[in-house]
Amino acid sequence: MGDCRDNCPVAEKVNRLEAQLDEYQSQNADSHREIYGRLNTLERTSDVQKARFDAIMEKLESLGKNVDELKGRPARRWEAVVAAVISAVAGGVAVYLMAGGRIG
Repeated sequence: MGDCRDNCPVAEKVNRLEAQLDEYQSQNADSHREIYGRLNTLERTSDVQKARFDAIMEKLESLGKNVDELKGRPARRWEAVVAAVISAVAGGVAVYLMAGGRIG
């Protein structure tokens, strides 16, 4: 093969390939920028969603505690009613016995 300094048969093809390579590299750089931008957006969105999720979970825990407290209230009231009835019956029995077991 001869000297390709002045008249090289593949010089034009090499120049075209170099231009194509430059174009592909530019396209790849643009694609990479776009992909990294989208990833960044997804990360920020994920952080916001995590913060919202954490706030919702805190609220649910608080609501759960409130529900448990409210569920316990009727039981405490019922216990108080039962205690009052027992006290009244015991008091009535005590009065009856103090009166000598006589009614009327």
